[in-house]
Amino acid sequence: MVRLQKLIEHGGIYLYADVLVQRDFDDLLSERVVLGCEGERGMANAVILSQPNAPFLVRWLEAYRNFRSSGGDEFWSEHSVVLPAKLAGAYSQEVTILSKKAFFWPLWHDDHLDWIFRSTQPIPMDQTYANHLWEGVAWSLLEDLTPRSGPRTRHHFHRWARPYLEDLPGTYGARSSVGPLRILKKPIEYSRRLQILKRRTREKAVSIKAKLNRVTSRVRRQR
Repeated sequence: MVRLQKLIEHGGIYLYADVLVQRDFDDLLSERVVLGCEGERGMANAVILSQPNAPFLVRWLEAYRNFRSSGGDEFWSEHSVVLPAKLAGAYSQEVTILSKKAFFWPLWHDDHLDWIFRSTQPIPMDQTYANHLWEGVAWSLLEDLTPRSGPRTRHHFHRWARPYLEDLPGTYGARSSVGPLRILKKPIEYSRRLQILKRRTREKAVSIKAKLNRVTSRVRRQR
């Protein structure tokens, strides 16, 4: 909610900490609000451009009165992803919606994460302003990276991040070698991965249910 409150008050550009900007946003700054699609799930709040007092953000913030997620449940993305898509459908004149390739390409799927962190296969970037690194689901690929490990590879993430890491010590961000800290981090890591697995399972179930509903509706119409 704070991001929406501050954007309504001041306007500006909001970015998640795990978003890497690839080019300037100059051609978007005249728009009242700009969001990007996050695959087929809806819009996403990792990147938001807004002018002050934008009506779309006011509506979005007001809808948080009905917020019902406790974190990691079936409602976790309701207000951050699903709701802005519904609002965009109802108030399309108040918001500019860009394709998934603008801010969220590659996506969060396993093969796309491999594309970012383990591949040198070209990623088309002609429509891309920024890349979301999906830290929540990609942590196992990120947690052991250091400035020293980056130069050994030519994977996309390492190339993108390298300009920001040049002045940092080679071991910056390395895991602590203190035994008790390692022991403490293990259950946290397992819990995190379990939450990711649960989230992916729920998303898959919702997707399958939606497809079944569409097929059922089509069959009924044919009868």
